[in-house]
Order: sequence, then structure tokens, then C-alpha cells
Amino acid sequence: MPVLVLVLFAVALTVSLFGLYLSARPSLRGRKRHPAAAERLLRTPNTPRLRARQSPIATVAQPRRRSASVLSLSVASERVYGPGSFPWREIPWKILLLGLVSLLIVIFLGSQLFLSRGVGFVLPYLWTAEPAATMTSNAPASTAHYDATSHLVRINQLDPAQYDSQAQYQIWAYSACSAAAMTVVINSYGYHYRIADILKVESALHEITPDQGLLEEVGIARTAARFHFNTLWGHNLSLDQMLAIANSGRPVIVSFPPDRFPGGHLLVVRGGNTSTVYLVDSSRLNYTSMARSRFRQLWGGFYAVLTPQAS
Repeated sequence: MPVLVLVLFAVALTVSLFGLYLSARPSLRGRKRHPAAAERLLRTPNTPRLRARQSPIATVAQPRRRSASVLSLSVASERVYGPGSFPWREIPWKILLLGLVSLLIVIFLGSQLFLSRGVGFVLPYLWTAEPAATMTSNAPASTAHYDATSHLVRINQLDPAQYDSQAQYQIWAYSACSAAAMTVVINSYGYHYRIADILKVESALHEITPDQGLLEEVGIARTAARFHFNTLWGHNLSLDQMLAIANSGRPVIVSFPPDRFPGGHLLVVRGGNTSTVYLVDSSRLNYTSMARSRFRQLWGGFYAVLTPQAS
């Protein structure tokens, strides 16, 4: 993208300079046709004509006279436009309009580039841009007693509307379960993100690939931190402890590793009891519940609890 901006700037500058060059030439050519008038401007009333014959000494001492045409150009230009001025009024309006349009394009693209580095990029083709973490939300002022689990809303990772483009959907739809799980949990605190918003950050951090999905478990914590969420994660909680956290109102992201589940998968636990684990699943399988014994077989022990950072 910076290369594109530089190219457009160079084109705009070249067009503007070339236009100024072309617009200045006709005015100079027009004044070459009146050397007599320019010569009259050079002479003052008290300056006599030079004699036709001069002594050899005078000829040697006297510097070579500039041609009348060159003098006429310089003197006539200064008399008409003033010293150091430029005939801006004679520039064709088409050249000025073209230069102005080119400059506006460069300014627009440049502003988009700078915005993309700070608060989120609005153009879809800058893939590594990070969305604003201050996106409009209804997040509670305090999450001490907030029941985020009751506000979980499933999103479908195979929904093209969750992505910025059809190409993005085709590349990521079947490997974005980690981004989908984070989107579900973060939105349960009142935000309104799409999978694409989380995925852009996760991809920019090099924590996900289309072929392997989430590359390392710490990628959840690193990605969530960019949205001002703290993450409690690890492998040292028992199933009962993990379910107790989910039942208390804090959703838990869990993983089914590839050696236990074909291709591996991440989804959200919203609670459970002695017989059933309740789930929110973004995949086409759309698990809503699972027998505790079956869940224990698939669960690799990883958990991640996301909570908003204190403002």
C-alpha cells in the first residue's frame, strides 16, 4: 500500500510540473515576436545609440552584448509580471483541475494509510490493519457481577457476512474457529465485532494460518489483549473448576486438539452440570451440548477465560 501511495504522488507531481512547463512556454514564445518593443524598453530617454564604429580598445574592453531576443524576454517578463513572479493566470484550467484532483487522491489515500496504522483501516485490502478496540459497545461499567454467559450469541463462521470479502471468506472460513470463539466471548460483554475484525488482528500477530488454524495457545491471549481483554489460560484446571467458572457468568474457550478431534477445533463452554456440558459452537456441527464423558474425551485440557481490562 505505501508503494501505491508513492506512485500516485509521483504521478500527480509529474503531471503538475509538466502542466506548468507547457503552460509557461506559449507566453514566452508570444513575446519573441516583438524584439523592437523590448529594445525600446531597454533604452532610456537619455541613453544615446551606440556608434556603429568603436575603437579596438573599446571593443576588447566592452563585454559581449546579450542578444536582443534574450534581453527582450527577461525585461518584458519583469515589466509585465514583476521580478520573480510566475504567470499563474495563463496556466490552462484543465492542468490546474487535473493537478488538484491528483492531489486530493493522494491526500485521501495517505490519510487512509495513517488511519490504518492507528485506529483501524476502512479500506478492505489492507489485511494487517487492526480494528479499533473502542468500537461502539454496550459493555458494562463493571464486570465483577456481570453474567456474560447469559449474553452469548452464536455466530456462524461459515457466514460470508462475517468476512470483509468473498476471497477472505474462502481463505479463512474453515480455519477461523479460534477467531470465532473470541468474537463470541468478546461480544458477550457488549461489543459488536465480526469474525473478520478479530481475524485481522490474529493474522497480523502471526497466530493463525489458513492451513493450520491457531498456531499456539498463547495466541488467544495475545489477540484478546489488542481488544483490551485479559486472559486467564492454561491447563491446570479440572473439568469441574472450568465448569464452575462458566456457570458463574464467565464463558470459557476450550480446544479439542487434532489428536482427539479431526483437524482440531475451538469452541465456547457456557456452563454444565454432572452430566452435560453446554456449548456455543461456530462450526457447521453447531454443538449446543455434549455428554460430560464425551466432552472429557475430546477436551485437551486447554482453557481461556477472557475478561475486560479495568478502565
